[in-house]
Amino acid sequence: MRDTRYWKKDNAKGGYWSKCRDQISNEQANDGRVLHKYTKPSPGERWQYTTDKLFGNIESVYIDNGMYGEVLNIGLQHDQGVDVLSVPVWKDKANGKLAVDFKGIAKKIPNISVHSPLSASTWINSKGAYTFKDPQGNERTIVPIYITMQQGGANVASAFPYEDGKYVGVPEADSAKIGDKTYFDFSKQNDFFVDTVNRFIQDNQSVFEERKANRSMTPAEQESQEPKNIPVTANAADDSDDDLPW
Repeated sequence: MRDTRYWKKDNAKGGYWSKCRDQISNEQANDGRVLHKYTKPSPGERWQYTTDKLFGNIESVYIDNGMYGEVLNIGLQHDQGVDVLSVPVWKDKANGKLAVDFKGIAKKIPNISVHSPLSASTWINSKGAYTFKDPQGNERTIVPIYITMQQGGANVASAFPYEDGKYVGVPEADSAKIGDKTYFDFSKQNDFFVDTVNRFIQDNQSVFEERKANRSMTPAEQESQEPKNIPVTANAADDSDDDLPW
């Protein structure tokens, strides 16, 4: 069993990527890793794994406070180990905007069964491409890429059908008109989606715990269980009484 891998959506190509724990070349590791070069936020490179799809039995679902904010993690257990899909909860928390992928998962999660394997893929919406200018005046084109989930050979559908311009069962945003502008407050809707995910976690926690307890430990988990050899060093002789008369 290999170590757990944490996967993020590739917003440029679709699919998912996971940073290698040890940043050594594929010639040394020989495990299919590839070198990815990037320019933002500053130029650099990293060795990473890539995949088009994640698959396995759900071992964990939890919201964690990561380096860049809250993240929804979905652990998928399979024969080789555990793959964790990591999805940001917020796009802009200060302005009350949930991340699109988190909202998409929250809408589907009541229809997900923890007793069947789950598959996570991505869908590239080429028709939804749009162009804009960045702060430097450069024209950029964005092609939306969404996370999709499948069980039993079919896409997991939203538990809240979209009818007449709104999702049935989901609180509508509060609105207020000030002058010629209408302002929307999505606080109730955001709380609803977060609560929906947390309810799924609570309802299935015993299944997650049992599933994790019944699998083999990963190398990192085994290492954490091993007793640590703490070196014992002798204290230096205390010469604080050298000036005393005895």
